[in-house]
Amino acid sequence: MTTADIEIGRIYYGILIDRAPTGRMLSYGDLVAAAKAAHPDNEFVQRAIAVSAGRRLEAVRVFTNRRGYPDITSLVVNASTGEVGSAFGTDPVARRAEIAAFDWSSVDDQFGDFITHLRAETRVKRKKVKLGEAKRLIWEFFDEHRRTLPSSLAIDRIRLQDMVTDGHAVADAFEVVVSEMASSETSRTLDAA
Repeated sequence: MTTADIEIGRIYYGILIDRAPTGRMLSYGDLVAAAKAAHPDNEFVQRAIAVSAGRRLEAVRVFTNRRGYPDITSLVVNASTGEVGSAFGTDPVARRAEIAAFDWSSVDDQFGDFITHLRAETRVKRKKVKLGEAKRLIWEFFDEHRRTLPSSLAIDRIRLQDMVTDGHAVADAFEVVVSEMASSETSRTLDAA
């Protein structure tokens, strides 16, 4: 997990805990939007995109799995299907009932300790990637997620390549580039007005 995964996962956990008593679901896009609205000054959150939200939930999933708690990430569903993916196994409705019945207030301190532990684990030097490998990784990510990336996105390939060769995760690099391009587009729109 990257630092961004951990920090965004920490924020997502809080949003999911608020929904846990009702078992109410939300889409990946709604989760990202709620996090951005609640944490306007958090750089990691503001750069988040729905495409990588599932990966960002991994910190939460690891926490619940290691302790035998209900998988609270099953509250987050695909907007087009209205349900979790097949990776969650069978009967997501029963899982959400377990989530609603569980006393989440008893685990808040444990999650904070878990996040502190994960932060310490991730303080390792990023491994550099050769340019050819970076290009391959970028293309594979783009090809897999092209339907969920903004259609007007004119991808800054050089920026992506620089980030990936520097050891950033491909999903993180896309988040940064998409965020920067959205900010740039907003600035151009405001300047034209």
